Amino acid sequence: MTKKLNILIITFFLTSIFIHAYNLYSENLNKNINMGNLVYFMLLEGRGFKNPDFNSDQLPGVKLEFGEAIKYIKKERYEKLTWYKCITGNGEFYLPETFVDEKRFSDYQLDLNGNIVIGTAEIDRVYSIPLDYMPTDLVSLNNKIKAKGYEWRKMRLRAEAKTMFERMIQDAEVSGLNISIISSFRDSKYQSMLYTRAINRHGINENSVAKPGHSEHQLGTACDLTSDEVGYALSKGFEKSLAYEWLTKNSWRYGIFLTYPRLKQRITGYTYEPWHYRYWGKDHWNKIFSKYRIMLK
Repeated sequence: MTKKLNILIITFFLTSIFIHAYNLYSENLNKNINMGNLVYFMLLEGRGFKNPDFNSDQLPGVKLEFGEAIKYIKKERYEKLTWYKCITGNGEFYLPETFVDEKRFSDYQLDLNGNIVIGTAEIDRVYSIPLDYMPTDLVSLNNKIKAKGYEWRKMRLRAEAKTMFERMIQDAEVSGLNISIISSFRDSKYQSMLYTRAINRHGINENSVAKPGHSEHQLGTACDLTSDEVGYALSKGFEKSLAYEWLTKNSWRYGIFLTYPRLKQRITGYTYEPWHYRYWGKDHWNKIFSKYRIMLK
């Protein structure tokens, strides 16, 4: 009798421990779902899908806008894409990874004005900066360094970056070469417009335009460059120009580097862009120069 009683006591004790552990697990799981597990909508606007399939119906009651934070319950793989099962007050629905971002933030430093210290943020397909980030020291570019035909476009860079790009362009001019800027700072809303348009044109596997928050243009230290040799266009033919040859030999002297080199898509995550250059800052360019040389080999 005593032996049976001991067994019952032990069984009750172990069961209590199991129930307590399970409750803690469930509590933490629900906490993770409620407090974390967020994705952010990257398109200008859109709707959720009934099932993880582009052929599935889109739910009319689920209207999403750019930057909206959405809770998700789980991830599913379907036809080589990750789909997020999401939940809002309007019910459950699915969104493909192309439409959303989990926002893993880059490890960067901020100055006293809340600006990202130049050269400290490494942005790629995985790591990003906040959607609402806006440098406070943006200054307008002179028409003289804008690409011909784009003088009307409002272009801005952070003051230090503007000085270095201007100096580089002026030095190239002394060498008899024309280099000008066709695009500079972009906020995340404008980037969303470009990203949405690229998906509409090229499909869900589009990899030439960064998601909002993942574009170096939002830093205010990156530019798209062009020249008269390619008709002031964004063209891969730019790599055959004398201007590009000069940049390859000299841009590092100004702390400016090509971000997306040829045949390095597996490293950068983006297609080759011979026109996209970023200023890394006088305090960091030596480190980046070493990395840049290795990447080009």
